[in-house]
Amino acid sequence: MKLSDISIKALTIGLTIDMFGGILAQAAFGFFYAGLLLSQGVAQPDVSARILADNSFFVATVIIGDGFLAAGAFVAAHIARARKVVHAGLVGGIGIVLSLVLAAGSAPDPSMYPAWFRPVLYGLAMPVALFAGYIAQRHARPR
Repeated sequence: MKLSDISIKALTIGLTIDMFGGILAQAAFGFFYAGLLLSQGVAQPDVSARILADNSFFVATVIIGDGFLAAGAFVAAHIARARKVVHAGLVGGIGIVLSLVLAAGSAPDPSMYPAWFRPVLYGLAMPVALFAGYIAQRHARPR
């Protein structure tokens, strides 16, 4: 494989969908969830603790994140003219690295999260990305 086989355009668009779409959707979900707790009478100072104690919040976060990763990987693979699964895998791999950098720079105490959260989040990333690339490759029209 040559570096010239890699489409920077495909990777940029795929990573934009993955990272920015995922971050915005997860933030919107967090605001929605906090608003739901407030509407149920949870005191504002207790909202963060309630969210962090709820495993379903983290399950939803993984689903949202993997959904945007799949979308970004699929789009990158679809845009790429060759090596579609490789492009999807690169979106997944670069996305993992960027997520780790963002988490290291902005996350408070890692012990706030359930022990399963990060291994599941990062462990699913490559299979999800590669599967999205495989689907894009299977649905590609011959050029």
